Amino acid sequence: MKGNGSKIFVVVVLLVGLSFVVHAYGDMTPAFQTEQNQVPYDVRTDVVEGWNLLAGLPELNAIPEESEIQKEDIVAVYTYVNELGKYVRVYPDPEEILGSVDDDQVISQSFWVYSSKQGSFEYRTEEILDMEARELNRGWNFVAVTPDFYNIGTDFTFDDIKGDCIVQGLYFFMYPNQEWLAFSSDEEFEDDFLSYGLLIKVQEDCSLGESASEGVGPPAIPPLGNSNSGLRKEIETYVYEEFSYETCELNPYQNAGFSSEQECKSAVRCLAEKFASIVPQADLEDLANDMEEDGGESEYISYLADHPDIMPQIEMHREICIQ
Repeated sequence: MKGNGSKIFVVVVLLVGLSFVVHAYGDMTPAFQTEQNQVPYDVRTDVVEGWNLLAGLPELNAIPEESEIQKEDIVAVYTYVNELGKYVRVYPDPEEILGSVDDDQVISQSFWVYSSKQGSFEYRTEEILDMEARELNRGWNFVAVTPDFYNIGTDFTFDDIKGDCIVQGLYFFMYPNQEWLAFSSDEEFEDDFLSYGLLIKVQEDCSLGESASEGVGPPAIPPLGNSNSGLRKEIETYVYEEFSYETCELNPYQNAGFSSEQECKSAVRCLAEKFASIVPQADLEDLANDMEEDGGESEYISYLADHPDIMPQIEMHREICIQ
């Protein structure tokens, strides 16, 4: 079963691709340096009536008079705490649990701000960590897009600034429709993202930063571990093809707790790969032949029933593959 963090997004409609103009405009400039790698920003951006995913935590008691949106127009502010797997209220009446989390990392996230009206919103953020000082945790992360994201120059992609992160999902919130927009990490990183927030799912704990250029180098070391080949690859493919079709295509992927068909198939692929990698060498040929004859799903279930000793490993991998 998927964790609470993933369930939040099951009911959200995801739009694939960046084939239209993002209706979001923002300006964000550093206010002043306070501590190393930590800067507050002055933000000027447009918000809609409803939920807005904004960069940084607004200082609601210091909103300038010229801002069309004032404190009394802000209904609620929430943040997502990855380690808890849930949203936590910041305003009004902050929840006590906030006192137990890493302030610097949480304040450097993007925040959900509900405005009672549409208009221009000017505010100063709390101090935000530089991009390369921010830590992403395995699973879902709400990331504030600040000017240092653009230090790399123009015409770049998220792949250029993902650091050591293995990205499994990347989304921008479309304000007019109150919907998520899914886009690929190899698409151009939009200027319109500045001063707003991104939702990023990563495979493991990691840090953002300018990605190293591949350049010219010696051949890569041959892959080890879970890179299946031969009979193991055949078994992986039999299991994946049947389970992915039944779980992600024949039946609505939402029924299994996933937010997209791709996320569903990625989890099934991961489980199929892990299963094939732990089958004892002596069983490979017979299992591959049985799966070819009777199908990957039925033989997978039968094999686990006959070999309960490998179930703890399967359960461990399930936690890794399905968050």
